[in-house]
Amino acid sequence: ANAGETPKAVLFLGRFHPLLLHLPIGALVLAFFLDIVGRIRKNYPSQIIKYALGFSAFFAVLTCILGYFLSLEGGYGTSVLNIHFWTAIVTAGLTILLFILTSMTSKKAKRMVFPFFVLTLVSISITGHYGSVLTHGENFLTEYVTVTENSKTIKIVDSLKIFDDVIAKILKDKCTQCHNATKTKGELSLISKETILKGGENGEVIIVGNAKESLLYEQLILPESD
Repeated sequence: ANAGETPKAVLFLGRFHPLLLHLPIGALVLAFFLDIVGRIRKNYPSQIIKYALGFSAFFAVLTCILGYFLSLEGGYGTSVLNIHFWTAIVTAGLTILLFILTSMTSKKAKRMVFPFFVLTLVSISITGHYGSVLTHGENFLTEYVTVTENSKTIKIVDSLKIFDDVIAKILKDKCTQCHNATKTKGELSLISKETILKGGENGEVIIVGNAKESLLYEQLILPESD
């Protein structure tokens, strides 16, 4: 299905995915912290950890459902979306398993809690990473740890490359968060000349030699209230 065929109520609920996804993460990290402290202090808070994991499991499943609803809007890279989707399901499953293990009384089950905690945290970290790639692009996590070239000051106007030195920077700052290789809203990517000229689901966005009639220009000059 696509956004046009999906009921608006489903799409509306999908928008709550970014809001709720922090709840299972916070509860899981809290439960892990209590697990470690309890083991060190020899005062294991079994009931509190079980409640925290139950809370995390419930909202992990709910977040997966809402994430699926959100994906029905389209505009996401299929390969990255699939990785995010399936690692999220694995994480939810592991959280449920953790809740079950903490509810059991056998020594074997108790010994399995800590390694499954670590496995779940690794899984949720992978899920979160690919979620950020979907939302913000591939270099979101590493943007400020990689060496970037200092912006050069243009002293001679004739040496200015309009696209590379001006337009590309504006698009990167304002547009490519939603129109990149992994998140292509409207099937439009604005990361290069080639993808811009290719256009999106509404056809060409640039009419070569006719800027005023180009869809991209028309969108850019709309009032802020639009």
